[in-house]
Amino acid sequence: MAAVKELERLSVPASLGTGFSPSAPSPSPLTASSSATDSGHSTHSRYDSNNSNNNRLSVLSRSGSARSSIAPSQRSATSIKSHVSTFQNVRFDPDPIKDISFWGGLALLISNMTGPGLVTLPIVAQSAGWLPTLVAFGVVSLLSSLSSLFICEAMTQVPGNEHFQSNVEFNNLVECFFGRRYHLLVQIICFLAMQTTNIASIAVSAQLFDNLLIQIFHRTCGIQIIPHAAFVCVTEQLTSASPFSGVMIMTTGVLLALSMILPLALLKLSENIWLQLASFILILLIVTQWIVTFFIHGLDTSLVPVIGDDISQTFGTILFNYAFITTIPSWANAKQPNVSIHKTVGWSVTITTVIYILVAILGGMAYQIPNNSTLIQAISSSPDVTILSQITGYTFPIAALITSIPINIIVIRYNLIQSGACNYTWSNILAGVLPWLVAIPCMTGAGLTTVINWSSLFLVSTANFIIPFILYIYSKRH
Repeated sequence: MAAVKELERLSVPASLGTGFSPSAPSPSPLTASSSATDSGHSTHSRYDSNNSNNNRLSVLSRSGSARSSIAPSQRSATSIKSHVSTFQNVRFDPDPIKDISFWGGLALLISNMTGPGLVTLPIVAQSAGWLPTLVAFGVVSLLSSLSSLFICEAMTQVPGNEHFQSNVEFNNLVECFFGRRYHLLVQIICFLAMQTTNIASIAVSAQLFDNLLIQIFHRTCGIQIIPHAAFVCVTEQLTSASPFSGVMIMTTGVLLALSMILPLALLKLSENIWLQLASFILILLIVTQWIVTFFIHGLDTSLVPVIGDDISQTFGTILFNYAFITTIPSWANAKQPNVSIHKTVGWSVTITTVIYILVAILGGMAYQIPNNSTLIQAISSSPDVTILSQITGYTFPIAALITSIPINIIVIRYNLIQSGACNYTWSNILAGVLPWLVAIPCMTGAGLTTVINWSSLFLVSTANFIIPFILYIYSKRH
């Protein structure tokens, strides 16, 4: 027992006992231990080399009978420290400046939530009815808030990160508390979950940009591979989300979206905050204009009954719109020390939920939207569409989608590098190139809806709502 207490005392700096000082941060034990790990020395030899710690060494090298008296929970805590010492080293320094303010964090989380699923929510309300839709929003918003807070609490249980003074990513938590055995599996789940959100956002962005080009230049072109290989140009919008009827491998809208997203994806998380603030303001203005348009167009309550005919896809689609929990550790690593996590998460989820409900129910009452279309397409194809409505339709992919895609790419890159899965070059390829290769063929047909529904059911729900709760429970027990 004395050996364990002494090990605890040696592993935690004395400054942590009096609180973390942003102006003069104490050296993290994560960094100190990583240098010993990289040099190939054991814990005992590390203390042997320090003459000032000879007395402490005598405590650590007691007989085996003393070690055998350590309780299982205490041995688990020691094991956690050994895992921590392996993942914080010199190869990763993603965001050393912790300068994201409350408003920056609020804008970041809201922009990350209001992604491609927002323009499909009226279809959910029309299919399920307003009562199941409201219940689903209430349950999922509560789960997402708790999941965000729980994963932040688990982060503080990592030695050396009691006040978020280190950089601990989502994958690091799994490796820290569960070890290498489950680390690879969870990393794959989280990677696919975050990539699913990116794939959907990229596909919707490309669709909207192609429709925008038709509105402005009366033409958009692309390379088609199915039903036959050809270079095709279209001049009219279809009732579906994409103006193309075949399977495409490249369009003008894709190139336009790529040119806007790529430079932002190469920045750090804190360097994107100014863009998230602008996105947050634009989203509020766009949603306000949409609501006014709904009332001007006229509301038909029969389009959104109390309980609809099909509620099978309600929970999964709404769940997809709250898939932001995997980005919480990256935000917590870069926030200012005085920013309240409870306040930021609570307000961001509340504001986003209100936006979702208003757009889903009022938009569903205003327009009859086909399953393979979106709210923006329904507004644009309406006979009474105004110029302002068209402008907001063009602005939405920039305000809500173009700004959220780089954030997801950055978070995926952080996790890949921090976990040691690959180097900086390969992390950029896997995080930033791979989703484009998958998203482009999904632009036409019902492929996008299928991706959202199935990924929400298995991948997104697991990464954002199951793993954080397990991490929290395990961190408290051990």
